[in-house]
Amino acid sequence: MAKNPEFHKRTKHVDIRWHWVRELYNDGLIEILDCRDPQQTADILTKQIPRIKFVQHVRELGMARHIGISNFTVALIEEAVEKCPAPLVCDQVEYHPYLDQAKVREACARHGMAIVAYSPIAKGRIKNDELLAAIGKAHGKSAAQVCLRWLVQQNVSAIPRTSRLERLSENMEIFDFELSEDEMRRISLLGGSNGRLTDYGFAPKWD
Repeated sequence: MAKNPEFHKRTKHVDIRWHWVRELYNDGLIEILDCRDPQQTADILTKQIPRIKFVQHVRELGMARHIGISNFTVALIEEAVEKCPAPLVCDQVEYHPYLDQAKVREACARHGMAIVAYSPIAKGRIKNDELLAAIGKAHGKSAAQVCLRWLVQQNVSAIPRTSRLERLSENMEIFDFELSEDEMRRISLLGGSNGRLTDYGFAPKWD
């Protein structure tokens, strides 16, 4: 989140990340990432509001335009959609070729939610993948670009991290080629349930 003072002159909105939830009313972590008025944030946090109602309360105050979730499994998606008064716009999850997220993708599609992929290039592990490199060679692209294109063609929004400007430009150069159905299928076959790279003891039971 930007800390530039000019940012705070343009918006009064708060960014909320609602994630690592075990039970929607009692457990889980909600982070206030940035807020123009610290006292208003403190007032909100001291209210006895169930977690599932919390994000809607912030939205009603005009501090949030949309509500998204993160690391929600299919079961949690279904429960959140049922109990949250406001529509949920996205689920931010780990998503790359080595992790099969088909069930989560289908659940999000069923409820009109977008998927945002973190660790989309598997924390750099895909750069040595022979299949991705071979497909990339056929298109004049890198393994990372093939991976990002694979996500885009599934209507998944990818948010790769990089500290290098040349990589930033490379990550954007994925809209001038298209993977074939066979290439998409072969990449998807790399995925499995044991490909998760981000996991903690307090995480939910994954699909």
